[in-house]
Amino acid sequence: MFLCGPKKQFKNMFDKKRKVVTIVYLSTLFTSIVICFITFNQDIKLAVLVLLLMVQVCASIWYSLSYIPFARRAVKKCFKNSIGDDAA
Repeated sequence: MFLCGPKKQFKNMFDKKRKVVTIVYLSTLFTSIVICFITFNQDIKLAVLVLLLMVQVCASIWYSLSYIPFARRAVKKCFKNSIGDDAA
């Protein structure tokens, strides 16, 4: 079934192939929220938040690709070909 409840979604999030990316996403999300409320240099805060946002977007994309058959493998292959890694 395409739609599922929160309990099944949470179980799917911590599936073997999605566990690492889920932890990365949730930890960067939590860290972003915490940093928003800490007072320190605004330039440093902005730089850290932008970095965390980029990591969140990459983790979200990688998580989404795990639901498409062979999508992660295809993306890895594209990156290896664009970098010029002939070893793999």
